[in-house]
Formats: sequence, C-alpha cells, structure tokens
Amino acid sequence: MSIPTDFIFSQNSIQTYLDCPRRFELMFLLRQSWPAPITEPNLEFEKHLKLGERFHLLVQQYLAGIPEKLIEGSIVDPDLSRWWKNYFRLAPQFPPEQCFCEFYQSIPFLEFRLSAKYDLLVIQDKYQMTIIDWKTIRKRWSASSLKKRIQTSVYPLVAYEAHLQKNNRDYFFPENIKMIYWFPEFPSESETIHFTNQLYEDVKEHLTKIIREISRQSIGNYCLTDYVKRCTYCNYRSLCNRGVQAASWADEIENEIYDENYNAEPSVETSMIH
Repeated sequence: MSIPTDFIFSQNSIQTYLDCPRRFELMFLLRQSWPAPITEPNLEFEKHLKLGERFHLLVQQYLAGIPEKLIEGSIVDPDLSRWWKNYFRLAPQFPPEQCFCEFYQSIPFLEFRLSAKYDLLVIQDKYQMTIIDWKTIRKRWSASSLKKRIQTSVYPLVAYEAHLQKNNRDYFFPENIKMIYWFPEFPSESETIHFTNQLYEDVKEHLTKIIREISRQSIGNYCLTDYVKRCTYCNYRSLCNRGVQAASWADEIENEIYDENYNAEPSVETSMIH
C-alpha cells in the first residue's frame, strides 16, 4: 500500500485522483514541486486567485465582528467590491452567531481520515445544518457539473459524521443537511443540494470504493488521465510529456474544469462543533 495510514483524504485529493491518478501521486505522495504554470496568462490567473482569497477573508472578518463599513472602506478592486455587495443578499439569512467560517473538520474513514474545510458552516439550530461554498469563478457552473464534484459528496458526509460524534444521533439525520454553492458574480443563481439518507448511503459506498482503489496502488503505478485536455492546465504536464504550453484560463472555465480550491489544503485542525 502506497498510502500511509495517517494520510488525510480531502475533496481536493480525491478529485485530483479522479481527474488524473498520476497528478494525485505527484502532488500528494511524492510532493513534487511544480515545473510549470497552470494557465496563461499567468498574471490574470494569479490576480483572480488573490481576489477569491480576499473575498474569503472579508467574509471571515465580517462574521468575526469587524464593522461592515470598515471592511467596505478597505476594498479597492471593483470586482471585489461588487462581490462584497452581492454577499449581503445572502448574509441576512445566516446570523453571525450561527456561522462557523473557514471551519475544518475530519472524521475516521476506513483506516484513514477524511477531511473538509468549509467556507461557511451554518447551524441554524441543533438539528439543521447548511454548508455554503463560495465559487468566485467567472462563470456559473451547471447544476450537473456541481453535483458530480466530489466536494458535493465529501462535505455533507463529513459534516454529518462529525456532528453525530458529538450529538444525539436520534434526532439528526442526513435530511437535516443542505449544501449551497454560492457565486458572488451571480448572487441570484446559487445551487442548493439537499442531503438525504439514500444519498448518504450512496456517498459512503462511492467514497469507500474510490479510497480502496487509491490505497491498493503502489508508487510508480498511478496512470495518466486519458482526458488529455486536462493536461494543458496541469502544473506537471512537462513531467509526463504532455506538452509545455499552458491552456487559456478562459477555456478552462468555459469547460467547467477549473477548480479554485485545487490547491487549498487545510493545514490546521480545529475543534469539531459541539
């Protein structure tokens, strides 16, 4: 088995494996440095990433109690200003005292751990939970694309299992959880996915199958993706003889293959919700 027993799986690592097993091996097992940029133009891509990070920070500051006007006065970028104003179409639905921002949880899963870092986890009452994920991309992804993302499986499962570890399982069910993908660029076009008991069972089975498949492989035997288009936006493409030139960032977003959480691995585990 190539995976150490203290390995912590996440939506990022699992999605990476599903996109390309070789990329998973290079990134998470060999921890290979990146020889090439993800996209061109690189400066535009980096600017967008920084704007997304800044938006996350603004929400975190607001929910921590920093006055709205003070935060607004610190914003100079017009795109970020628009996102921030759009956020307040959503904010009144979730009082700060119910919100856990940039919150990390992990649970035992098989012989490993499975983790999730939530942009926002909202506990409306003891038996209702809403997961909100900001998608600061320039295009509103389709519902089918969002539902296929492994994040849609991992986040509710981890939230449910972690909650059961600390609370009475007689009154908390998968149906108590819903997940909202929210787009600052398209504030009225969020996507809500309701967790169900059947979905919970299906997700556990699906993740078990994937993680078992990953853990049975050995270093050097992780195959390259057959979907060569993905290689044009992979940092490791030159190591796999899959080209040198990076893809256009606009093309990636148009094809719904870019994930802004691609490199957002949590590093510090915080306490689970009681």
